Amino acid sequence: MPKKTETAAAGAPKAAPVKITLLTSLKAIDAAILSLHERGQSLQTDMHIAACSVLAHVGKHRDIRVLHKLLNAMPDVTRNNSLRLWFETFGNVKFEGKDIVLTNNGIKLADAMKKPFWKFKANEGVPYEAIDVAALIAGTIKKLERDSKETKIDHSAVIHALRNAATIPSGSIDNPHDAH
Repeated sequence: MPKKTETAAAGAPKAAPVKITLLTSLKAIDAAILSLHERGQSLQTDMHIAACSVLAHVGKHRDIRVLHKLLNAMPDVTRNNSLRLWFETFGNVKFEGKDIVLTNNGIKLADAMKKPFWKFKANEGVPYEAIDVAALIAGTIKKLERDSKETKIDHSAVIHALRNAATIPSGSIDNPHDAH
């Protein structure tokens, strides 16, 4: 009689504990690597078909339940941030933390079918966002102050220099690469 599989809250089966038996011969290791490659290619194809199908379903029916199921079914090794960005770029959803919000964007199924999510760069399609130097320096100072308390290492000179750097007007520091 087959063993009943427990399911996660969202319907994805929980992984059973893995017993590891090491491969001891090069022949067995090579065979395992070849098998991983072949099964990996097949799994990638299945993931892409499922993702494109979910994209089409959400686009047509505005039903995000199936997207939740897909995300919960993905193995831990999946590039989930790329998958989410892929859905935001080609679909009519956006992610706000763990929540999925429907948008009024149309879906771009033909483009999505050409570009699997694992080939999608995490920052692809995202406009460049300028660095907030003041916030960066303030955050670094805060981390250095905490580090000083925790490790008893004196970072006061660096903190002082960062505070001074934060008050320097933009463009007033000579860039050695711009030397005439």
